[in-house]
Amino acid sequence: MTGATPLISSVNAGEFGPRMMARVDMAKYANACEVLENCFALPQGAAMRRPGTRFVAPAKFADKAVRLVPFEFSTTQAYQIEAGDGYFRFYRNRGQIVAAATDAVVANGDFVGGIVGWADRSTGAAAIGHDGTLQRMNLVGAAAAVAHAEQAVATSETGTEHVVSFAVYGGDVTLRVGTTSTGAEVLADEVLAPGFHTRAFTPAGSPFYLQFLHDGAETRQVDDVVLLSDGPVEVASPYSEAELFQLKYAQSADVLFIAHPDHPVHRLTRRGHESWSVAPVDFVDGPYLDENADDGHTLTPSGMTGAITVTANRDTFVATDVGRLVRVKVSSAWGYVKVTGFTDARTVAATVVEALDGAAATAAWRLGVWSDTTGYPRAVTFYEQRFWAAGATQFPQRIDGTRIGAFETFTPGTNADDAVSYTMSADKVNAITWLSPGDSLAVGTVGGEWVVQSSDRNDPITPTNVQIKLNETVGSADVQPARVGPAVLFVARGGQRLHEFAFSLDADGFRAPDMTILAEHVTGDGLRELAYQHKPDSNLWCVRGDGQLACFTYNRPEDVLGWSRQVTRGDFESVAVIPGLGGDEVWCVVRRDVGGGGKRFVELFEDIGFGTQADAFFVDSGLSYDGGNNDPAKRLALQGMDWSVGATATLVAEQAMFDGSEVGTWQLAADADLVRVEIASFISTTALEVTIVHAVAADQVVDAVAPSLRNTMTAVWADRTAGVVGSVGGLGHLEGETVSILADGAVHPERVVQGGSVTLAFDALKVHVGLGYTSTWRSVRAEAGARLGTALGQVKRIHRVTLDLLRSAAPKLGGGSTAARRLKWRDVNDLMDAAPPLISGERSVKFEEGFSSDPRITWIQDLPLPTLVRAVVPHLRTYER
Repeated sequence: MTGATPLISSVNAGEFGPRMMARVDMAKYANACEVLENCFALPQGAAMRRPGTRFVAPAKFADKAVRLVPFEFSTTQAYQIEAGDGYFRFYRNRGQIVAAATDAVVANGDFVGGIVGWADRSTGAAAIGHDGTLQRMNLVGAAAAVAHAEQAVATSETGTEHVVSFAVYGGDVTLRVGTTSTGAEVLADEVLAPGFHTRAFTPAGSPFYLQFLHDGAETRQVDDVVLLSDGPVEVASPYSEAELFQLKYAQSADVLFIAHPDHPVHRLTRRGHESWSVAPVDFVDGPYLDENADDGHTLTPSGMTGAITVTANRDTFVATDVGRLVRVKVSSAWGYVKVTGFTDARTVAATVVEALDGAAATAAWRLGVWSDTTGYPRAVTFYEQRFWAAGATQFPQRIDGTRIGAFETFTPGTNADDAVSYTMSADKVNAITWLSPGDSLAVGTVGGEWVVQSSDRNDPITPTNVQIKLNETVGSADVQPARVGPAVLFVARGGQRLHEFAFSLDADGFRAPDMTILAEHVTGDGLRELAYQHKPDSNLWCVRGDGQLACFTYNRPEDVLGWSRQVTRGDFESVAVIPGLGGDEVWCVVRRDVGGGGKRFVELFEDIGFGTQADAFFVDSGLSYDGGNNDPAKRLALQGMDWSVGATATLVAEQAMFDGSEVGTWQLAADADLVRVEIASFISTTALEVTIVHAVAADQVVDAVAPSLRNTMTAVWADRTAGVVGSVGGLGHLEGETVSILADGAVHPERVVQGGSVTLAFDALKVHVGLGYTSTWRSVRAEAGARLGTALGQVKRIHRVTLDLLRSAAPKLGGGSTAARRLKWRDVNDLMDAAPPLISGERSVKFEEGFSSDPRITWIQDLPLPTLVRAVVPHLRTYER
């Protein structure tokens, strides 16, 4: 018999797959586990129960898939976009952006009733009219005249921000809002491209005058004009439910460029929290296919400017070429046109965008690369001050970059700053699926991974030095990758593996090792979306096709590479990360079967840090009630000489806020420290005499006020007498569900949500309510050696297990065949009318698994409280056969 107490002090190798369960000879085996569910491995080694998810809002459609798209202007101005079937909605500051309530209504904004309600303020020969087929308002322009539609809108909500939503077709339209007819006092003229728009403005009087103008010779159209009221800010989008997870995107300042192979590249533009636009990008002068090489194949433009006809002497055009660019050189200079109408294979109508140098037949012409005929880019990014797009349906291996510093201009040429185009040469046609910028521009295709760079790595890319080289042959899935420092983490073709594409000094090139080789099970039936969280810890969140969320703890410099899995009462459908105040925020869309039907919720993972025990948030789709102070300008401090419980002190306010009516118990908090006082007497409008009745330091009840709460002003305080409640409402999204509750840090009996609320067994100041979930850690095989070699195959017995915990509720602990027992939690010195304090330190429990050749240790946490296990120590005996 051999006795041992092996130390399991790190699990940051994460879950190992079934194929790895006998690899006790591998160094990382000692840091691995079989199950790490609803936990994740910290870089330092500990296993930590994941925080809960906070309910933010229901998705627009309960029965349709939703994807989250991050929009990050800066670390302080970041948004989540709810991309659904034909719409975008917006979130910031941990909540949904909602238009204020108003009684203002646009009459006949859908133009089903013609243009009734709209006044014609046009000048000259211009006018407004009605398109009876499309049910839109026409702005019929004329030379040197302005088509001008106006509606007077009454409101009693003057001084309140209003949001108007509308669509524009056919060309640019100007929006104006005034307090007088034709005036611009509220919103000065703003030119808006064809697409879908919301605009916020604040009328100072009633009525205000909503106006649409157009000063060109063409006809423009406006439709779906509505004032949003007490609901989500929403703008229409061209993407259907089936297309959402094929979207690729890249951001430059306030503009997000969005690509899908069946749609022109669109841009989502932010002009304010409630002001957004979705419109196709009107690319300038390209990109183009190679110049026509057949001198006998000519095009003849009917004019050099304006609306013209282009005639070919051979079949050249198809109906889906409408919107396509055509570059033409009649004599010595290039110009280009945009096709606006199709007559037959040899004749199209067009608008001259850049003046032509003649109106005669010419064989010098080039067709645009992107169109409804040829398809549109599948992938986009920004790199070396160029916008790059690639993977159009008929040109799947082609990549194009704009002129330097001009993200919408593809004018071709040989100058260093001209547009760049390149078609990869490979044995097979391997469609480009993604682009990712770094030290080089990485390109993923279905057959391999490539790198775009100049012939001299120290030089920027130009039209004459661009090189694209194949580095790996893994093959990439059609999933947007995650850039993590110098590496790209991407999903392999088929979705079953995650690879790291990074430069290797040993190979003097880029390599793509498999990040799932030790955990082949962790991707389930495939990964469909990735999102990288940099702070507080480096985690890659991966949505699986079966609704689980795989989390990859990734810290390459420290060789921390470990997988865990997150599950919930429902299916994770999308995940996205944006910066927040305390670190990066992880948002998700979850499909839940609640209230007797399937619903989709936008939710947010709570931060891993928390203050007092009452602040711990470990429920899913949860909400909180907090009766504490919510005004950061109101700050209090406890002043005194004797800080002992039972002593008298003074509660001091930074500004006058007391009136002598204050009674009962008040409390102040700082991180894991708390003090409660009983009001004794009124001193002044800024001071009360109090008695110290309760003190907590580092989660433990103590006899004196913690130093952090002595003579220190804080806005984290509460009047418990006024702030406690006996029920919590606002839970309609969980109607009929059994929920877990944490009330003032104590585990409350479960309740069923009825009428959108739950009744508490006792009054509480701070309450968290949501769906419960279970966190589980299970060890790999025990291997502490034996006298004759390995312990594998030998009979073993674990008779006791010690856990080292940090700020944790007591977990259950057991083996594979016996019921798990909860560790000792409440101490004889703990107050019986308060929650047992969180544990920091060692706890042991007798282990009654018996004799086995493969004993395992499992700890489980099913209470709505945190658990962080720094070490597991089994007391093990091996009996050699």
